Amino acid sequence: MIFGCTPFDGLSINLIIIVLAINWFGYTLRGAFGFGAGLPIVLFMSLIIPPHQAVVLHASATLVSQVQLLPQGVRDGDWKISKSLLLGFFVSTIFGVFIFSSLEESQLKIAMGVLLLLVIIADMTDLRGHIASKIDFRRAIVPFSYAGIAGVIGTIAGGGTGYFLSVYLKWATDNPKSFRGTGLLMSVFYASWRFIVLAIAGWISWQLLLNAISLIPAILLGGISGRLVSERMSTPAFYRSVQILLILAAGLLVAKGLGLMPEG
Repeated sequence: MIFGCTPFDGLSINLIIIVLAINWFGYTLRGAFGFGAGLPIVLFMSLIIPPHQAVVLHASATLVSQVQLLPQGVRDGDWKISKSLLLGFFVSTIFGVFIFSSLEESQLKIAMGVLLLLVIIADMTDLRGHIASKIDFRRAIVPFSYAGIAGVIGTIAGGGTGYFLSVYLKWATDNPKSFRGTGLLMSVFYASWRFIVLAIAGWISWQLLLNAISLIPAILLGGISGRLVSERMSTPAFYRSVQILLILAAGLLVAKGLGLMPEG
């Protein structure tokens, strides 16, 4: 017991193991493919614990895992294009937390399922690329708008920001090093600011922080196993199977929000 709190107090040992496994799985995907772990983690955790709790828990845990990446982002990130992105994330996160806090549990399940389903389908069909081909990236409003859309979706649904942001960063950055560095810089800023706004809104507690810290071993192990997966498996086939699995999870979450499935 720490500060009067027990890790994952109220959850059975079986559910705790499932939560740890979900986070290991999510960070295995990040280690293998480089995309955000939020999609699978929030989707699957929301099927067994309240969705607000799932989103805030991941928001706290991912901050713990990303703070160590800040020096790389500061060193390699493109600060010229980061200014508008930072402003977009700053505004959209406040707006997103306001919506997040106003939604009831069933409403949030539906919103999360639909938003994440759209993100997954957009990734599978390269819809982002088709839309991007019709956008003039040279307009100053574009990075602000991209960060705004990504920030709102990520704050409400708990994941998906990287999918939208990557389209702009691929165009705006000059080389892979700058692309990765700017992506890391945005990720750390967004994770930090989202955590601060959630704390101001009253969503962060000692219990939740302890739960997030307890996930660190699973997060670190996921990063290691992710690198092994990328070296030994057929990446395209595995990635597509994961996308299909996430679509099923998003569908289940929407069904639970609509009351079409029993809780638990």
